[in-house]
Amino acid sequence: MYSERILGCPYTKAYTKQEAIDLFRKYFKDVNVSVHYNVIDLPERRKVKLGISDQYELGWHLVVKAVK
Repeated sequence: MYSERILGCPYTKAYTKQEAIDLFRKYFKDVNVSVHYNVIDLPERRKVKLGISDQYELGWHLVVKAVK
């Protein structure tokens, strides 16, 4: 139903923080990655806010800051 929920979907790609760092480190320095928007999709409802601490770093978006 949603591209993010289909295994092997060609429209989206999920990266871990370390994968993002490794990808950007090839071209940038001082790479910093943070996780944002800690929600999940359930079969019956999208974007359910998680009531857990941010220390677990669960979220939809990685924000990458780096220096060229």
